[in-house]
Amino acid sequence: MPEIYFFTISDITMKNKSDSQDQGTLNRNYLNFYFAAIFAGIILAGLNAGAQVSVVQEKKIDSNFRSWNRDHTPGMELIILSKGKKIWNRSFGEANLASGIPNSNNRPIWVASMSKQFTGIAIAMLVDQKKISLKDDIRKFLPELPITPDTIRVMHLVYHTSGLREGFTLTAMSYKSEEEYTNANVLKYLSRQTGRNFKPGDRFEYNNSGYVLLAIIVERVSKMSFPDFTQQHIFKPLGMDHSRFVPVFPQGDTSMATGYAASVENGQTVYQPAFFRGQTYGSTGLITTADDLVKWDSQFYEPVFGRGVQRLQLQKGKLNNGQPVPYAFGLEIDLYKNKKALTHSGVDPGFKSEMVRFPEERFTVICLANTDDAYNLTNKLFSIAELFIHFDKSVQPARKSDCRIEAGAYMNLETLASMKFLKTKDALAISDSENGYEQPLADIGGCNFLIPGNLGDDYIINNDQIIFRSRADRMIFHAINPVSPDSNEIKSASGAWYSPELDVTYHFFEKDGMLYLKFFEAYDVPLISYAGNLFVGEFLGANTIHFVKDDKGNFSKMEFNREGIRNLTFIRK
Repeated sequence: MPEIYFFTISDITMKNKSDSQDQGTLNRNYLNFYFAAIFAGIILAGLNAGAQVSVVQEKKIDSNFRSWNRDHTPGMELIILSKGKKIWNRSFGEANLASGIPNSNNRPIWVASMSKQFTGIAIAMLVDQKKISLKDDIRKFLPELPITPDTIRVMHLVYHTSGLREGFTLTAMSYKSEEEYTNANVLKYLSRQTGRNFKPGDRFEYNNSGYVLLAIIVERVSKMSFPDFTQQHIFKPLGMDHSRFVPVFPQGDTSMATGYAASVENGQTVYQPAFFRGQTYGSTGLITTADDLVKWDSQFYEPVFGRGVQRLQLQKGKLNNGQPVPYAFGLEIDLYKNKKALTHSGVDPGFKSEMVRFPEERFTVICLANTDDAYNLTNKLFSIAELFIHFDKSVQPARKSDCRIEAGAYMNLETLASMKFLKTKDALAISDSENGYEQPLADIGGCNFLIPGNLGDDYIINNDQIIFRSRADRMIFHAINPVSPDSNEIKSASGAWYSPELDVTYHFFEKDGMLYLKFFEAYDVPLISYAGNLFVGEFLGANTIHFVKDDKGNFSKMEFNREGIRNLTFIRK
C-alpha cells in the first residue's frame, strides 16, 4: 500500500478560523468551507503524484542548510523526489563567490565518488553483454598486474574486496603530487606490488583504485575511452545532457559551480576556491547536475538498460565466508531504521555530494554541495527523509549506555590501524588520527555507538577493547599507551630505508630523544613509540611504522602501514 503523507488544511486556511467565528455570518462560513474544499482538492490531487511539503516540513528542511542560506557563501543544490515527481527543488548559496552567481539545480558540479555508480553500471552492461564475467581474473584485461597467490577477480574490484593496496596512496608515497594522481600511475604502482592487504574476498576495504581499474577494463574491452563510453551508452540514452566524465578538473569552465574549502579566521568562516587536482576518472571525475540525477534516479524504477543490467547494478557482494557485503555496483545498500536505503556520498576538495534513495517508498533526496564544510551530509538527507516517510516506531534509541571507556589511542594489532577516542562535554567522539577531525558518536545503548548517517558502521565498547564493525568488516582495537623509546632502538631505526615496490627511499633520524621521519623530503614527522619497534606518526592521517628485528636484535626491515596500505616493505639502504 502506498504511503499517505498528510498536509493539513490548517497550515493554509485555518489561520482565519477565529475571524470566521467572530463574524458569525453564514456567508463567511460558506466561503471558508468553499475555499477549504478547493484547497483540499488541490492537496489530494498532489497526493496522487507524491508527497507535498508543508510549512513545518519546509522550515525543518531549511534548518539543515541555514548556514548556506545567504549571500557570499557557497552552498548546495537540493532536490526531493517522491513517486518520481519533484516535491522540493531549491538551491542555497552561490556557485561562484567572485561573480555572485547563485547555485541552481541545472548548474554542472563535481560529484567526486558519486561517480562510482556510473562506473559500476558500465561494468554491469559489459557483464550483461557477456563481454566480461564477474569471475574473470583481472589480469585477463590488466596483464601488467603481478600474478598473486590467489586470483583477484572483477567482482573483487566491484565490491571493494580485492585486497589490493590503494593506488593513489602508493602514488603519493612515491613523492608524487596530486596532479600525478592518474589512471596510468595507479596501474603503474599497483603493477610493482608484491604484497597485498589481505586475501581477495576475505575483507571489505573501500578502495578508490579498484574503480580506476574498472574504468580501464571498460576502455580495453569496449575499445572506447571511458568518457566516450559513458557518454554514448549511459548519459545520452538517459537524456543526461549536462553530464560527462573528464580526465582533469576543468578550471576555466565558468558554467560550473566553483568548489570552496572552508577555514576559520578570527571567528569567521573564510572560503577559498578548491578542487581535486588529480587527472583520473572511474573512482571520481564525473560532472553532472541535480536535474540530470533526477533522470538517473528514474532508471532504478523504469530500467532503460534492461532488467539484467539492473539486477546486476543492485546485486550485493559476499565475502569468502558467505557474509554479505552491503555494497553493490558503486552503491551502498543497507537498512536505515528497518527500511532499505541506497546511498553513495562523494568528497573531494571543495565539493561534497550525496544521493539517498528509499526504493520501496520511491523516495529520493539529492544534494550536491560546492563547499567542503557541508558536514554530515548523509545524516542531513536521512533526517529530511524522516519528515516524509513513516519509519518503524519500534526503532527507538535505547537508554544511555553505562560503560567505561578510556580516552586515548586504540590499535588493531593485525592491521596496525589506529584510532583515537575522546570524551567531549556532551558525548564521545572519534578521530582516525591524533590531529584528525573529531566526529561525535551517537549512543544507541548497550555500549554501542555510531556516527550518525553512517550505515553499517558502529563501535562496541568492551572494557579496554573497541569492536569496530564497518559494513562486512569487523576489527578489534586495543588500548595502547606510548612508551619512552630506547636510545639504541632509535639509533637502529635511523638512516635510509628503501622500498623496491615504490622505488623510493625514506629517511629516519633522531631529534631530542625522538625518532622522526623525513616525509616528502620536506616534512619532519615526529613518531610516537608504542612498543619499542612500533611507531605512529601523524601526516595526512595516521601512519604506523613497524620495525622488524633480525636474529641479532637489529632492525633489518621496516613495514609501513596506513589506511589502504598494509605491510609495505622497506629494507635498509
